[in-house]
Amino acid sequence: MKHRPMPPASLLTGTWWDLPKVGLLTVATPRGSAVARVDQEWPPDRPAHHANLHWSWAAILKSHPEALAIVDETRAIRALWCSKKYRPLRLPEGNFYRLDYIERDPRVRRPLFGAFAFALAGARALELKCDGLVLASLPEVTTFYEEMGGERRIPTGWRPSRSLVPFVFSADTLTTLKEDADGLKVEE
Repeated sequence: MKHRPMPPASLLTGTWWDLPKVGLLTVATPRGSAVARVDQEWPPDRPAHHANLHWSWAAILKSHPEALAIVDETRAIRALWCSKKYRPLRLPEGNFYRLDYIERDPRVRRPLFGAFAFALAGARALELKCDGLVLASLPEVTTFYEEMGGERRIPTGWRPSRSLVPFVFSADTLTTLKEDADGLKVEE
């Protein structure tokens, strides 16, 4: 089996944000028992009409080397995202972070929280010097990605699944989202 390098460590780890009505949060690498708790606790609260009811984060993360989690003060995972790519995609339009999966804890029902989690995934793309972010969305959440500034299209050279809706986020959009999240940082 071919050994692939691990993605670079994220500078987001160790930074704290204070979300109103959610609390203090930081970024960490998702590991073992915390991921098992996600697979046990989140499914009953996922919307019944969503296609992610069957997701097992433990299984997903086995094949996705780029993975980060937003955790609270107790180290409980409140959101996860990952990419199967250990480095940005090189497309004719530039280098893009491919966001394969992202989910927030369905029990955290604060509208700001989903946007915050996506903003940190975008911040990770910027940290890796990407020109943008691409994702293939489940049909039931396309409105969210449109509201976050995504453009429905397929960049040249990328082939997302036909059953999903492709989105592209420019570096400018990601920068705006990151700046919004930065406004919630806890000063050291």
